[in-house]
Amino acid sequence: MEILRDPVDHSKVKEITSEAIYFMNGQTYIRHKGIPVLIDERNSLFQVQEIVKSKPTTQNKSYRNQKNFKNFVRQKFLPSLSKDFKLNDRYKQLSNRMENGFVLILGAGDKAAFYRQSFSKLKVIITDVHALFDVDLILDAHQLPFEDNTFSAIVLPQVLEHTARPWVVVSELQRVIKPGGAILVEVPFSYPYHSMPYDFFRFTPTALRFLFSKCSMEKVETPEGNWSGAATLLSNSFINLFSKRCFRISAMVFTRLAFGWLKFIDRFIPNQKHLAPKGTATIFVFDGIERKDIDMLREIEENY
Repeated sequence: MEILRDPVDHSKVKEITSEAIYFMNGQTYIRHKGIPVLIDERNSLFQVQEIVKSKPTTQNKSYRNQKNFKNFVRQKFLPSLSKDFKLNDRYKQLSNRMENGFVLILGAGDKAAFYRQSFSKLKVIITDVHALFDVDLILDAHQLPFEDNTFSAIVLPQVLEHTARPWVVVSELQRVIKPGGAILVEVPFSYPYHSMPYDFFRFTPTALRFLFSKCSMEKVETPEGNWSGAATLLSNSFINLFSKRCFRISAMVFTRLAFGWLKFIDRFIPNQKHLAPKGTATIFVFDGIERKDIDMLREIEENY
């Protein structure tokens, strides 16, 4: 790809073979199952050999395996504890604002097909830190291997909380996004510790505003609101009363049935902001203007 760069010093590609990618600076990165692994191990939590061996890190593929009885029951028969009722509309609106260009998905997990369908008229690059699911590139968001001003849109679906230094990640995002490009950030707020130990942060709207200081903050919404958050935390509390697997599964089944309906209350309560929503979705638009701290604080006070 012409937009690829070395993740360390952004040197251009010299040669691409079926086995590796060679850069002008002399660095070489392997391809695993044909997928480029563009990670500099010296400054990353993720190691190439662990990726090759499919070691679970931020995700575990077995959690989706429906041959497992617990997973089969959970995914096929039990109600979910939360639902993003605005998901499809949010992605449709984001796609409609662009006529062409590249879209970067960071941390797509097992939803690659959904993102490709959502941006079917655009050039979508699906990425993650592993090859457990269908991705185009394996990378570390702290070192994005792309040319400056490349993407018309970037999506971080429940990813930023899993980055060790989100301020570094955001700096990289603001480097590779085009002026006027949109960055969609979906993050949990009231949600249990998960994908351990790769779970680092929870973000308020104020925190996100300060991180994306070179962007305008276009829209903040709570697609999974306070009742979804309450259901999730109640379920987690009951499950963690037990250590034996059979009792934990029983608690999971009970709480899904007992609290799964609570999420529907969120659908009829707009603008949930000040309590404990399960998650938020924020759209930033990059303009390159460095904002003062006091101005960003006032912006939150006036608009949130």
